[in-house]
Amino acid sequence: MFVHSKREKMSTQKFDIIYFSIDKWGKVKKRPHHFAKELSKDRKVLFVEDAPPLKRRVLNIMKGNIVHLSKLNRNLWQVYLNIRLSFKFKGFIKIKCFALKFNHKVLWHFLKKTVGTLEFSDIVVLGNDIYLYPINEVCSSSNFNSGRILEIVYDCVDEHRAFPDADYDFANQVEQKLSQNSDIVFFTAKKLMRKPEMIGLRNTYYIPNGVEYEKFISPCITPTEFSQVKTNSIIFGYTGAITEWVDFEMMEEILNMDENYAVCLIGGFLYKNEEKHFKNKISKISQKYRNRFLFLGVKPYEELPPYIKSFDICLIPFKLREVTQSALPIKTFEYLAAGKGVISTRWKEMEQFSDIISLVSNKKELKTAVAHEVALINNEEIRKKRMDFAKNYDWNKIVKNSVEIISGFIKCKQDK
Repeated sequence: MFVHSKREKMSTQKFDIIYFSIDKWGKVKKRPHHFAKELSKDRKVLFVEDAPPLKRRVLNIMKGNIVHLSKLNRNLWQVYLNIRLSFKFKGFIKIKCFALKFNHKVLWHFLKKTVGTLEFSDIVVLGNDIYLYPINEVCSSSNFNSGRILEIVYDCVDEHRAFPDADYDFANQVEQKLSQNSDIVFFTAKKLMRKPEMIGLRNTYYIPNGVEYEKFISPCITPTEFSQVKTNSIIFGYTGAITEWVDFEMMEEILNMDENYAVCLIGGFLYKNEEKHFKNKISKISQKYRNRFLFLGVKPYEELPPYIKSFDICLIPFKLREVTQSALPIKTFEYLAAGKGVISTRWKEMEQFSDIISLVSNKKELKTAVAHEVALINNEEIRKKRMDFAKNYDWNKIVKNSVEIISGFIKCKQDK
């Protein structure tokens, strides 16, 4: 279970939120979207995301739209800027630092105007995008026209430097600066907390990922696409990004175990330059296993529960990489909330759940795990145990705990 604030329970402080998100608002919902949605229930939230692709930015600017601002609900707004210098290239650290500094200054200039227009009160700045988060500007702007900056919080959710498109040294430099200048740092994984660069930081908390519990426990009608799968098959399902760390060999191993086993894959391609390769791979597997391998592409988050509920067993088939070993996948809790058995590649972060999911390191362990989870498919007691476990990770609880931590630090400052 996640770590609660050591401070006593207290009424939460009044503040609004600026959230710098690494993920755009759209069909797929990740941690920033769930945080923003929960936070907006009782405070104003400005959800700041990165600029769109260059072609779209140019078209928007030609139309006179420098800033995009849209209202998502009563207290939640999405905003992005159409002015941005690119820094997604290898090397040339000084040039990238200049581009980032320029982006931050321009973004912060327009954000100050936006929060004034929206009449935000005192503000907590929160975010998980190390490149978008304008830490220098935030640190030097203690006041707005409408209120003060009360706390600076970095939500560390990934090993950013380990992503295939990242410049390792540059990402490391940017993240260190952000974490060292934050009042509070949240971590989704204990491995991220143990990084040498993070040791010695003040006010660090383990705040794991979660699940919209009620959404995934509700009864659902099986989507019609599953009629394409061989009748009476046991369906092993995966939902998530398709990229180089997804282990297709594990899926094929499962398909080779029994003619009545099928695999369903739901998700989109993480990188454009990988799309052709993985489409070809998926096509070959589909042809090889005919009606036992089903690829359904991206499904909007709101439509996802019926698909997961239609799986018999769920998969987290990750190859061991620096980026995956620092992850605590949201799908873990979504699968469990749906009452499904889970088979995952073994890495240290996942070992804390070894009594509720099956972890595998090799083909022999995979075969044992498959047999074990298949035997439990109709076990109602185990299904309820999984669902009860996932309930502890409801986003409402995760975000409430985070707000209590932030409120505690605000109160300490006010009492001094």
